[in-house]
Order: sequence, then C-alpha cells, then structure tokens
Amino acid sequence: MTTSRTAGSVIPAPESLLDREAIREALARYCRGIDRLDADLIKSAYHPDAFDDHGPFKGTRDDFVEWIIPFLRREYVSSSHHLTTQSIDVYGDVAHVETYAIVVQEKQAGDDVRQLIANSRYIDRFEKRDGDWRIAHRIVVTDSARTDTVTPWQGTSPISSMTRGTRDHTDPVFRR
Repeated sequence: MTTSRTAGSVIPAPESLLDREAIREALARYCRGIDRLDADLIKSAYHPDAFDDHGPFKGTRDDFVEWIIPFLRREYVSSSHHLTTQSIDVYGDVAHVETYAIVVQEKQAGDDVRQLIANSRYIDRFEKRDGDWRIAHRIVVTDSARTDTVTPWQGTSPISSMTRGTRDHTDPVFRR
C-alpha cells in the first residue's frame, strides 16, 4: 500500500483508497446477490476462475453459484448478510482481505420459524485484473453460530405493516 506520513499518522495514497472502495463494493455486490438469490450479481464479485471454500462446498465460482442458490431457496425463507470489521491490505494488484460478517437466515420448520445467526469471516484474496477488483480465492470461517426458534413476523405491530423483502428482482431495491 502506498502511503505518506504526516505528523505521526499514515495517510493512504488516493489510488489505494479507490482500490479499497472497489473491494468493498465487490463485497456488497456479493451480499446483495446472495440475499436476493441473483446469480449474476454473485458472479460479479468473483473472477471467473475464482475458488470458494464455503464449508460443504469447495469449488469454482460458477459451481458455487449453481450450488448456493438452490441450497438457500430450499433451506431458508430469508437471509441477510451484514458486513462489519474489515482489514484490507493492498499490495499492487493483489489484496488480502478479512471481512467479518453477521449472517441471519430464517427457516420455516412446521409452525415454527428458526433463525440462524452466524458470526463468520470472509478470508479473501482479491486480484485487480484489467482494472477490476474481484475475489480470486475465498475461505469462509465461522467463529460461532446459533439457531433459535423465534416468533413469526405477524400481528398489528408497526413492523407488520412494513414492506417485506423478497429474494428476487421484485425486491424494492431493484425499483429505480
């Protein structure tokens, strides 16, 4: 990472800031793609020859997308990925990135709704190819997880009158 020092602080070079923002945008595309079950959006976060180690799945980007969308559709009625703490170390056209994620997924189990909350980290190697930062290699690490039975979203509370998200292009985020 190119930096300069001023009065004891390290100031990243403008190009490094742009690189880091492009990496953050790729991670946001990945999360939106997973939560909306959008294959093209998920793929846009990875280079075509990328490798993903997602626990039970280990393989290429395209095989990952072919596995994850049916899996999520079958197992969960909703998912929400929240990215938190990040460490991004840029070395030329390669970046080593650790991103903490809180993943919340809901599953219908008979009359019950079960909510899985996982505290995970994405350990990524990003590469900048033709000016485009994308994931080249990913390992998903889960530090803790729990499943709870929760009260379904219902009743007359203010939340029950709010727009419900969907897992496709009918979600309000796509109305622009």
